[in-house]
Amino acid sequence: FTGELEGYQMEGLRGRGVSARQALVWSYLAGRVNGAAFVGTGRFDLRGDGDPDFRLEGDVAGVDLSTGLVPDVELPATDGHGRVVIRRLGAADETAVAGWLADGFLDEVPFDTCRVDVVARRGVAALRQVELRRGPLWALLTGVADTSGAFDGSLDVVVDDLGGLPPQWRLPRVAGRLRGSGAVTGRDPVYRFEGEAELVGLALAPLGGPTGLALHRLGI
Repeated sequence: FTGELEGYQMEGLRGRGVSARQALVWSYLAGRVNGAAFVGTGRFDLRGDGDPDFRLEGDVAGVDLSTGLVPDVELPATDGHGRVVIRRLGAADETAVAGWLADGFLDEVPFDTCRVDVVARRGVAALRQVELRRGPLWALLTGVADTSGAFDGSLDVVVDDLGGLPPQWRLPRVAGRLRGSGAVTGRDPVYRFEGEAELVGLALAPLGGPTGLALHRLGI
């Protein structure tokens, strides 16, 4: 099957399934969903006169959240491979996307693993969890986004070794640990962070210091 299904672009989707009690149950599905390679299972509920409910679960590669994996909401570009569950409730106009990715990036931030749990309804997405790990870096983003690209949420960050941050960030030589949290607001591509960050054992050549505490207002 190639075409559109409830806002999703399906390409070369094929599989094995049975019809049972007003539902199509697929024991195997493979193809592309919004450009991402997908291999897994699915269930399509055909009860009622409205849009069907469906659930897809499987292994994915080349996942990009910005291509509408969560329909009608502006989300950042991503890449990676892993496992995902997509649940669509047609009558409620609700879509839930949850899963984990490995060895990719989130809006140009590389990650080893990334866990995502997003629920969208009528053009508003609740980011219940976007958790990223990269070496000594751990970050958790939660909040609400809408179709205009506006975002209102919170960010928590822990870096156990500032010297182990990704080299492509081109930071100066620095050592120490960081712990920060605060509010993130704005509209794509400009966001503002306002919160608190604590630095421990900071060493920025040729300067250094045992501890530090700062309040920050940043435009990103």
